[in-house]
Formats: sequence, structure tokens, C-alpha cells
Amino acid sequence: MDIQFDVLLKRSPAGEATGTERARRVVVPAAALESCRRWLTAHGIECHSYGFGFACRAPDDVFGEIFRVENLPALNAEAIDEAIVVPERITDLVESVTLTRNPELFG
Repeated sequence: MDIQFDVLLKRSPAGEATGTERARRVVVPAAALESCRRWLTAHGIECHSYGFGFACRAPDDVFGEIFRVENLPALNAEAIDEAIVVPERITDLVESVTLTRNPELFG
């Protein structure tokens, strides 16, 4: 089974800008995106960039090994998110790793 998840990268500061200008200036450096993408794909993770992070997919055994999540099938999404440990090699680049949630439709 594949695990779908998002990797959000750390952003560079916007300086003295405020409001909309601040939002435009707070970006993830292209070099950080590329470095993180290369590391993830080298470890068997499929990545699609969206400018400030990645939508990812990996087999559950690969995901569990890389992010040190044990007993993956027995955990719910919140428990998995709490158990994720970002690998040391990309800790300086990654803000968070979270499972992709299915949308809640009309009930």
C-alpha cells in the first residue's frame, strides 16, 4: 500500500515587508527545493513540487523506514503525523511532514 503525504519546506524570511507583500516575499529557495527533492527521490519517494513543498507518495515500508514510523498499519493518521521523524539529512530544509487527508465531503 502507498502512503500519500506532504512535505512542507522551511521558508526564507520576508524582511520588513507586511501583508500581501510579505506573503509574496516569503519563499522557499529553489536550491532547497531541488536538494530536498533529490534526497527524497533517491530514497524511493515520488515527489511533485508545488513551489513551497511536495505532494509525495511512497510504499508504506519505505515511508516507515525513512520517517521512523513503527507499526504503521495499526496507527491512525494523527498518530502517524505525531510519530514522523524527519531524517537528519533534510532537517534543515523541512518544516513538516504530514499525511495527505481525504477531503471531508457533505455529510
